[in-house]
Amino acid sequence: FSLRFEYSMEGYLHEDELVLKQYTDFQNRFGSDIVAIIGIVSEDVLSGTFLRKLEGFQKSLEQNVPHITHIASLLNAPRIQGNSSELSVGTLQDILPHSAEQEKFFRETANNSNLYENRYFSSDRKLVLVSLSLRCPELEQSTDDVLDQLTGNGTPYQVFKETKICRLSNQQNKELIHAVQKVL
Repeated sequence: FSLRFEYSMEGYLHEDELVLKQYTDFQNRFGSDIVAIIGIVSEDVLSGTFLRKLEGFQKSLEQNVPHITHIASLLNAPRIQGNSSELSVGTLQDILPHSAEQEKFFRETANNSNLYENRYFSSDRKLVLVSLSLRCPELEQSTDDVLDQLTGNGTPYQVFKETKICRLSNQQNKELIHAVQKVL
């Protein structure tokens, strides 16, 4: 089953309001805020076994689900580590465990930082969230349009000729849900 929430600001504004047209133009140029969130329950979301399954799941989503621009999960959560002379920035995937010792280090890293709990996983370590940022298919630019803009052949954003609110259609939403369910 799917549950759909209408939480956008567009729903509160009249379609003729200038601020709505400006906001829609901004979304058309820089991307929309369409997001799908998947919750995954496991006995221990910090175990090496689960994390490797999550990695495979995420790769499968990238390959099989339409309209995705970015996937945010525990794996690509930021990992910042440093001392008085050095700063290291990466993701938790950089330290994905493949041994008991590495799993202990991963678990300590996740547990000892306030960046992850209640953002990427629940406080009981049994639920992890995967967030899919989605693009609006009607507003995608062709490769030629993007190259023209980058090389100066044409006016920036000329492909966005009309102000159009970006939402996935019911059919596109069904396709997205079906693709995610196939991956599950």
